[in-house]
Amino acid sequence: MTIIKIKIDKIISSGDGLGFLDGKAHFVPQALPNEIVEVQVIENKKGFNRCKLLNIIKASEFRTEPICKYYNICGGCNMQHTIYNNQITIKKDIIQDIFRRNGKIELEDFEFVESKDINYRNRIQLHRGNSGIGFKRRQSNEVVEINNCPLLVEKLNHFILNKSYPNENKITLFSNGINHFIGGKDSEAHAKILNKDIYFNPGGFFQSNISILPKLIDLVNRYVVGPRVMDLYCGVGLFSAFLPESIQSIVAVELDSRVKPFIDRNTNGRNITFFPMSLEEYILRGEHEKSIIDTIIVDPPRKGLSDEVRNFLKHISCKRVIYISCDPTTMARDIKDLNEHGYKLIEFKCLDFYPNTNHIESFGVLDFE
Repeated sequence: MTIIKIKIDKIISSGDGLGFLDGKAHFVPQALPNEIVEVQVIENKKGFNRCKLLNIIKASEFRTEPICKYYNICGGCNMQHTIYNNQITIKKDIIQDIFRRNGKIELEDFEFVESKDINYRNRIQLHRGNSGIGFKRRQSNEVVEINNCPLLVEKLNHFILNKSYPNENKITLFSNGINHFIGGKDSEAHAKILNKDIYFNPGGFFQSNISILPKLIDLVNRYVVGPRVMDLYCGVGLFSAFLPESIQSIVAVELDSRVKPFIDRNTNGRNITFFPMSLEEYILRGEHEKSIIDTIIVDPPRKGLSDEVRNFLKHISCKRVIYISCDPTTMARDIKDLNEHGYKLIEFKCLDFYPNTNHIESFGVLDFE
């Protein structure tokens, strides 16, 4: 295969470095901006090449030694080769680039809420290998067996080291720092957040970094307006559970009907109406026409808001939308559409839920004008 020398211009949303040679894009994992690197072209496409990093000819001043012995082998994280402050800088640049291209929005300098960069993950999904468990290699189904991960809270590392896991091909683990819970075996897990126990299914979705959750909850509460709130893609009712006492009524919608017992427990005493259905079905049934809403909270999956949901937001009488996203590309698309139909983005922040990886959690506030 072809071996070339190339300068890296920037990091893209996948975490790969991007450089150009003769006008053609080259994607290089584990490279950093302004580095000159020697790479091997391993995939030659019409519009781009995928490359393997062979040698760093001129290293970035922000490069550092990875803290994990499995780095570059397992697919668990991809930014350990640069210092944490530079990870934040890179992620800011990625966000601004995405919003410029996909949202036609120029984001000025914005707050990026930081997290501790090791021992932060409370939830993990592991796969069984030949003699142990681990993560899959990047773009592969091969399992890299591990006995430690520096991103995990210590309770999970002890669990892996003691090999006390069930005989399953895929294992979901959660630890609240004191106890551990196994998805599929334990029907209920709990974590203390802002001095309140929040309950959920350890095999279902829940944020993997609970240490930074209070900051996200604080942002939601800071920007919620009016006494009537709609919590869409509500999960186990995390945001509803912490809404200010001034909130008089909550409408919550979640596709997974199994979360109802957790919502009831987490929002005990609140005036909440729960609809166990997809948001699209909720809209189709016209249920929203029965409610007057001041603030809508949306926390969609990676695919973002569907056409039906965006149209719903365009036409409902609502003062404010709080948008929480795990994918800045779809968030930028959605906000562009809403901006063109009467909304204005008045606040934007990011939270680093997943240090040492390329993943970014974003927070936006849109007012209808």
